[in-house]
Amino acid sequence: MIVVVDYGMGNLGSIVNMVRKVGGRARRSTGPEDLAEADKIILPGVGSFDEGMRNLRAGGYVAPLAARARDGRTPVLGICLGVQLFTRGSEEGAEPGLSWIEADTVRFRPDAGGDRLKVPHMGWNTVRPRRAHPLLPDPDRPRRFYFVHSYHVRCDAPADVLATTRYGVEFASAVARGNIVGTQFHPEKSHRYGMELMRRFVHDGPAGETAPAARPAGADRRTRVIPCLLLKGSGLVKTTRFADPVYLGDCINTVKIFNDKEVDELALLDVTATAKGRGPRLDLLARLANECFMPLSYGGGVRSVEDVRAVLGLGFEKVIVNTRAAEEPAFIRRAADAAGSQSVVVSIDAGRRRKGWEVRTRAGTRATGLEPATFARQMEAAGAGEILLNAIERDGTMEGYDVELIRRVADAVSIPVIACGGAGGLTDFAEAVNAGRASAVAAGSFFVFHGRRRAVLISFPTPEELADAVP
Repeated sequence: MIVVVDYGMGNLGSIVNMVRKVGGRARRSTGPEDLAEADKIILPGVGSFDEGMRNLRAGGYVAPLAARARDGRTPVLGICLGVQLFTRGSEEGAEPGLSWIEADTVRFRPDAGGDRLKVPHMGWNTVRPRRAHPLLPDPDRPRRFYFVHSYHVRCDAPADVLATTRYGVEFASAVARGNIVGTQFHPEKSHRYGMELMRRFVHDGPAGETAPAARPAGADRRTRVIPCLLLKGSGLVKTTRFADPVYLGDCINTVKIFNDKEVDELALLDVTATAKGRGPRLDLLARLANECFMPLSYGGGVRSVEDVRAVLGLGFEKVIVNTRAAEEPAFIRRAADAAGSQSVVVSIDAGRRRKGWEVRTRAGTRATGLEPATFARQMEAAGAGEILLNAIERDGTMEGYDVELIRRVADAVSIPVIACGGAGGLTDFAEAVNAGRASAVAAGSFFVFHGRRRAVLISFPTPEELADAVP
């Protein structure tokens, strides 16, 4: 039995689901005593280093984990925050780490490598093994995995570095020493490559059906292309300029289709939660998370740190906050302190006014008087890790992004900006990135409508199409 350590730091559901998907048996821990009976252990994590260590100590996990990690026999896999906890400590805080390897956790520098990096590092990137390992055999074979992090592990001993990835600098994206191994990326959200790695961990070796050996199309593409879906009840709708919702179909089936198409990421926004004064529908979100092995973000009715933790605990990587961010900016700091900045996205709905734009809330119905770029800077300072920028007048029109708005906001912050509202073709994606300096692009109508009559048809470009069009 594989035990997934439950210490209140997110993404456990997705890991348990993937272990079962590849033919293994897994369950969440209910206490430290479970570790003694585990055949293998997974230490996952999404959030801040200090809270992770405090939770491990408060739960009584530190000593039992160390005993199994140091017995030389029990395979232990750390994922994302989990691998960072292997180290002596983090620049993120003051808590000492587990110190299983001689390493420190350090923050990406925005000016690293001569590039002006957007931090956090979010999206898909190439992992290059330095040596063969049961989880990453064939060092010459390229693999793409999903990352979402602001910090990375810096090892004292080069021998502990299993694989590296470049983001401004070359950093350790996987480490290994004896029976412990850790990945900075999320295998449980990395489609076929993640499934192959997890299958090898579960079955101690050959992964059966493996991902292609050839260099994948778009292996160097950094820009995430994100379907943005609007939840209304248990169905999906698509609006035009935030009005006139058109019913698209059942949300579960649509998410399954996008999962099968291996999209980069999926954003789900409940457009009625705030208006109805309710929180996230956790039962529905759990069903959605169980259906897919891709990165997920959710927004709608997120009003408390408990909401944030609950959504992340279901297997979502990020929460999206809109109205609450404008009405109580301090909430973003509390959410980031609890979950880490990389897990907190502030959504800005921007509407045109006589001179420029202003931020609107409550599904675009309430004017705030806030200027989007200024507000984005405030949200970055408060702890947001990403901005989802939606141009209200372009929403659903398929007439192209508001590139001037995107560039204004993207130039104002050092965190990634997702452009949304108006995409009608692949050239619009390229323009938002090249001219607007967006880090990622999102769209709705482009992925769900077909032809001039806007017939409902769920689609997504092929890797080859995206590789040719998007940097």
